Amino acid sequence: MKIFETIECPSCRQDKLIISKNTDTGKLYLYCSECFAAWNSIEEVSEKNRMFIDLDGNSEDPSYEEILANGWDLFVSRIVEV
Repeated sequence: MKIFETIECPSCRQDKLIISKNTDTGKLYLYCSECFAAWNSIEEVSEKNRMFIDLDGNSEDPSYEEILANGWDLFVSRIVEV
């Protein structure tokens, strides 16, 4: 399994935002495993009022192909094998 890291979480500054996929909708979003803050897009990260808390657990790690298909590959700073 691979985790795709992006930028530092602006909410807690303790971890990187990772790309996750909502299993109900199939949409990608950014998520912090430290503070549970989440955003629907990289553009929304700078807007605190666009943040939500992801506690429902309806998510999984997307494949690199899904990240490419959504144009999010430009935001990946590191790929972590787990």
